[in-house]
Amino acid sequence: MDNNLLQAELAFDDAQGFGAEADGGRGGEIVKVTTLADSGPGSLRWALEELDGPRIVVFEVSGQINLTDAIKVNGDVTVAGQTSPEGITVIGAKLRIVESDVIIRGMQFRPGDGEGDSPANRDGLSIGSSDQSVENVIIDSNSFSWSIDELVTVWYGSRNITISNNIMAEALRSSLHPKGDHSMGLLIGDGSSNVTIVGNLIAHNEFRNATVKDDSKQIEFINNLVYNYGLNGFLGRDGTTAHIIGNVYIAGEDSADRATIQLKFPEEGTAYNLEDNVAEVDGPAISKISDSYVFTPSNVNVLPSSEVFDHILANVGARYPSLTVTDERIIQTVIDGTGRIIDSPDDVGGYDSVSNTEAPSDRDDDGIPDAHEVISGTNPDVFDAHEDADGNGVSNIEDYINGLIVSVDTAAPVVQSSSAPDIGSAQAGEMSTDITVVFSDNVAVDVSTIDIGDITVTGPGGSLAVTGVSVDTSIAGTPRTATYTVTAPGGTWDVADDGSYTVALLDNEVQDTSGNSVVADPSMTAFTVDLTVPPPEPFRIEAETFDIVSGFNVRNNSLASNDQYLQAGGSGEQRASYTFTEADGIYDLGIGHYDESDGQSQLSALVNGTTIDTFIWNTDAGSAFADQTTLAEHAITNVSLSAGDVIELVGFKDGSEPLRTDYIDFTWVSGGDTTAPVVQSSSAPNIGSAQVGEMSTDITVVFSDNVAVDVSTIDIGDITVTGPGGSLAVTGVSVDTSIAGTPRTATYTVTAPGGTWDVADDGNYTVALLDSEVQDTSGNAVVADPSMTAFSVDLTVPPPEPFRIEAETFDIVSGFNVRNNSLASNDQYLQAGGSGEQRASYTFTEADGIYDLGIGHYDESDGQSQMSALVNGTTIDTFIWNTDAGSAFADQTSLAEHAITNVSLSAGDVIELVGFKDGSEPLRTDYIEFTWVSGGDTTAPVVQLSSAPNIGSVQAGEMSTDITVVFSDNVAVDVSTIDIGDITVTGPGGSLAVTGVSVDTSIAGSPRTATYTVTAPGGTWDVADDGNYTVALLDSEVQDTSGNAVVADPSMTAFSVDLTVPPPEPFRIEAETFDIVSGFNVKNNSLASNDQYLQAGGSGEQRASYTFTEADSIYDLGIGHYDESDGQSQMSALVNGTTIDTFIWNTDAGSAFADRTSLAEHAITNVSLSAGDVIELVGFKDGSEPLRTDYIEFEFVDSIF
Repeated sequence: MDNNLLQAELAFDDAQGFGAEADGGRGGEIVKVTTLADSGPGSLRWALEELDGPRIVVFEVSGQINLTDAIKVNGDVTVAGQTSPEGITVIGAKLRIVESDVIIRGMQFRPGDGEGDSPANRDGLSIGSSDQSVENVIIDSNSFSWSIDELVTVWYGSRNITISNNIMAEALRSSLHPKGDHSMGLLIGDGSSNVTIVGNLIAHNEFRNATVKDDSKQIEFINNLVYNYGLNGFLGRDGTTAHIIGNVYIAGEDSADRATIQLKFPEEGTAYNLEDNVAEVDGPAISKISDSYVFTPSNVNVLPSSEVFDHILANVGARYPSLTVTDERIIQTVIDGTGRIIDSPDDVGGYDSVSNTEAPSDRDDDGIPDAHEVISGTNPDVFDAHEDADGNGVSNIEDYINGLIVSVDTAAPVVQSSSAPDIGSAQAGEMSTDITVVFSDNVAVDVSTIDIGDITVTGPGGSLAVTGVSVDTSIAGTPRTATYTVTAPGGTWDVADDGSYTVALLDNEVQDTSGNSVVADPSMTAFTVDLTVPPPEPFRIEAETFDIVSGFNVRNNSLASNDQYLQAGGSGEQRASYTFTEADGIYDLGIGHYDESDGQSQLSALVNGTTIDTFIWNTDAGSAFADQTTLAEHAITNVSLSAGDVIELVGFKDGSEPLRTDYIDFTWVSGGDTTAPVVQSSSAPNIGSAQVGEMSTDITVVFSDNVAVDVSTIDIGDITVTGPGGSLAVTGVSVDTSIAGTPRTATYTVTAPGGTWDVADDGNYTVALLDSEVQDTSGNAVVADPSMTAFSVDLTVPPPEPFRIEAETFDIVSGFNVRNNSLASNDQYLQAGGSGEQRASYTFTEADGIYDLGIGHYDESDGQSQMSALVNGTTIDTFIWNTDAGSAFADQTSLAEHAITNVSLSAGDVIELVGFKDGSEPLRTDYIEFTWVSGGDTTAPVVQLSSAPNIGSVQAGEMSTDITVVFSDNVAVDVSTIDIGDITVTGPGGSLAVTGVSVDTSIAGSPRTATYTVTAPGGTWDVADDGNYTVALLDSEVQDTSGNAVVADPSMTAFSVDLTVPPPEPFRIEAETFDIVSGFNVKNNSLASNDQYLQAGGSGEQRASYTFTEADSIYDLGIGHYDESDGQSQMSALVNGTTIDTFIWNTDAGSAFADRTSLAEHAITNVSLSAGDVIELVGFKDGSEPLRTDYIEFEFVDSIF
């Protein structure tokens, strides 16, 4: 419905309906009800019936006002029943509104069957007067029950009335009414108009649930919950116009088995609009139901019927300071499906007991409690009820009284509109499209809940990626427009993407500021992609626009197409040409010319110099002039034309016929070029050790065509690359030129598995060309090739070739000398320098492994020397030079090689040769030969430690989290093998994306710390992500420098996401930190909590206040105080000026001092507190007991719903 009423015009914030603009007592006198008496100064009757003029009525009393007869309510009044400390109940008689501009809120009307007014007149409340028209009335958030006649009546043609958010229940049936059984709910009397009944609970009434009588016009009955409705529900009579929308009727124990909405008497002037009611409809006037509104509606915000039940039960009735036991019981019967129509209040336990609690202090008598004024920033000592302290356009008194009634939002946000534009030829080659969704809510959309996880887009090829979202404003409100960016399949839109796409809205994603979530819509909107180029429309080329090559002249003739034609300029050859610029295709041509009777000319048509047709102008139509008689069109069919083709007309005149040529018409028949483009060549380089650690490789494909390759159809979706681990991502493509032509070279970039090439990627890879992707300029597509090209990845380090280390290159430690000898390897060897120990060393620098060693030496015949080989100081072999080969010299005869097998060596190992000469044999040593046997290091790296921090409220709204893994190895971790493919992270919603990794150093070694970045589902962490997440380490990913790989661990580590706000821990507020209003002093005492307490300063009232700043919740309070034996002091605890407890300090624990004996804690349970509430301690000392107060302890009990 239209919402064209400004807040400043409303009776109160959220006022709805035709009575929403009632002024009530705005700006008038502040009148206080100070007695529960029926009449007299300070009574309700005095305030409403005896006083007149604008006035706002507040209450300083609580309990029942027992009327002997009805109160006539004079106009221009606001009744704020919610200001009563414990609530006001009017019994015995009704309130009768007899003048205009009345607002009544927060009251309880329960006439009952006891003493009071005449039973025939004992309604709860009536609106209307026989003396004058009553207008502009709003009855909101009240509780009506136990009437003998109607609960509520609108009569005497009253207009502009709203009855909203009330409980109207348990009208008495077999009671005192003179007409017998009654139990009437709500009556809208004859001639009433502009009446809105919205958001009410109507329960346990026999009749009139509700009844609209004759000629009542513009009645709105919207979003009401009607339960156990007796013999009838809604009854409409003749001449009624009504909107009956979004109501829920639920049968109960007393409900009759018939249609709940009865539309009687279809007389002229009767008209209804019914929508979304949970109810059966019947009656003769159903013929008067319209599909649209039958009058201009008010400002009511209509809820869908699916939301009515929860909304009504959370909001109806007089709720401040709390629902009464009676109202709670009535609501519970609706929830449980119990309860009956009653005859007397005694059937359900009678009236509630309410104490007449003292009202909070109001020193300036402006109707606003001092405590509230302190909170709101107004002056408790200055009458400022009609000022506007917060500048919101509403007076201080209205801010106060209306702030006591707060509606609970149970309505979910909805999609107001959604749109996804179709993709056509204009979007070909673009990379994305935008989807717009407008969310609206009855209060405000929470913009922070809008992210890329809200929607999915599905088309012929599967799901599309939603890569971004923006909102028209970052501030919560309604409506809010979200624009989601969706990436085209393959990177750009092309004809291969043609088809229909569905946009689905996911459940529990977008929320309002109260946490209500939008409902999923699997087909929220849709769009199509159609990039097939349509055939051109028929077109005409005027002959006079041709380029004249020879002969022809242009002549004017008003009968010609475009008033001109070509005509022969002499008897020789006539030639004119036109370069074709339209779409390639097969065309039928029609050459318009004037075939006159005075000659037989000849004309040929040529394309690119080739004659396609020649014809003689021999029709001889009977005229010798260029006119309609001689106009002819010669057809040439199925001519293949492409942009750039040159069409020529070449001819000779004959006789007096001057070859007059007017135009050529072109009609498209079919695509001209039907030859598909092909792959001229393709290449994919093998990946070897030189590419270790690189992030991608390039695949080159050369496409060629008989005409031209359409470069705009080349994108990353053209090819797939498949290897041992599955598919690789094609992440980019470039073309040698952006202009269509042939050949065209496309270079596709393919990302390495896991982010970089490493030995785990070894194997063969196939590059497949997909069907119908790359096209020529005529739309012909390349044919698929599942094995277009291939490449291999081989990053296994080959074993080293045998190599030799010359002995003379060793470091001489002792004894040895280097000697020259042309027979020696490299012309030198080592030789003993004396008879002592000979020692030389070499630091190994080659690949780690197992080697066979061969020590080349000269084993001569004139001695038996000894040599040992050591590795890192450990002897691996000792041998005697005793071959005695027959020569006493270093020559080919004495050269020998001693073998030492299976020696494990690593880079950095120190090899030593240590020996002693013998006799004349001088320990000549030439070299060591190394032959690789196998890899030396076979120990795999391991996870030394891993950690994944839990996600809590502090991380709400962040985009990612980091997972830390420390890898260690007996030798060294190969850092180049660490990439984003090492781990997976799985949670309640599936897999999370690992989007980055960093390592503490880029050099191989051990240990090495890898920090993996994991992106939050939907873009940011929110409560929808709550749950447990497992981090798995994948097999054969991280390796050491010997190629040994870490072993998989499917549950390497884990973390939890819990963004539910935890209840607060118990906390203590020291009394001495309160603001002292009057009396109290702060005193020091080392036994007190925090060494101080409050103590009475004199015998008068002692008052201190504290503004609550913690989480909104239900708390148990413990007031720590010293209950001494020398008096019985009194203390009250107040919240926002309302007393929640009063207690006497009468424990008399046996001590007259503040010590462990007298320390006591008084408990007050189930106190509802919100941030900003003012808690006051007010008391009086007694005797010598000085009201020593130490602290208040707060313990969380439950959340506020």
